[in-house]
Amino acid sequence: RHCSLIHCVCVRDTSMRIFMSLNALQLCLNLRSMDVSLNFQEQLFEVGDRTISILHSKSGIEVDTFLLEKDNTAFKVWPIGEDFCRFIAANPDIFEEKTVVEIGAGAGLTGIFASFFCKQITITDGMEEVIPLLRKNIERNDASNAMAHHLVWANDSSLEQFKAAHPQKIDIVLGCDILYTELHVDMVLSTVQRLLESDGGSFILAFTARIKSLGLLLFTRAEKMGFVLDPVQFEIKQSPLSANFSFKTLLRWRVPPRPKQ
Repeated sequence: RHCSLIHCVCVRDTSMRIFMSLNALQLCLNLRSMDVSLNFQEQLFEVGDRTISILHSKSGIEVDTFLLEKDNTAFKVWPIGEDFCRFIAANPDIFEEKTVVEIGAGAGLTGIFASFFCKQITITDGMEEVIPLLRKNIERNDASNAMAHHLVWANDSSLEQFKAAHPQKIDIVLGCDILYTELHVDMVLSTVQRLLESDGGSFILAFTARIKSLGLLLFTRAEKMGFVLDPVQFEIKQSPLSANFSFKTLLRWRVPPRPKQ
């Protein structure tokens, strides 16, 4: 039922440019076997007076909605990432002297940009294969207060290892275009809750709703877990809508400390 989620090979619909450029569509990836041929290229992202250099793949990317752990979307920078960077640049006070963690960071554009404004940031992804690329992008941008770490959502062992390696208080968790199906919602929210469980903090999410039910589920589950939605005054330019529903927005929650059992 999620077959319309990110079916980038349907190039007949010109509005699919929100997901990828036709010029970059070189092949369809067999994600079930991870038989992947990626073409990494440098792309410069200019936000305000800063330029970020990111290596990422401009080859065809497709999500396998049945074997979610096999997708390779982490190797591509998605369009809303630039919007998130503009939000950070427009709100530097939110990040000043803060310790930040980004989850599902992929190639690392958002986290690397945030590193220019925060005290320290750990940029994570659940796909081990993308961590070397993430580290390379951190190095090429001289982000000395940023580090890369493998972190699997909703995985107790991975979370415990992460918190042991990074015992400092976390103020903000970032997520950029990380929700592709309903299955991801609880995984993401529970991970954020675990990261902020000691003292609470903020969760800032750049959200692309590609299926109509996803947003409703996100708000319902976040409210049930005690997340408090704060208004965000920030405009994101919308891409043309199509049969594949898509809407982009910036969301910010206050996350309370987790009750001790």
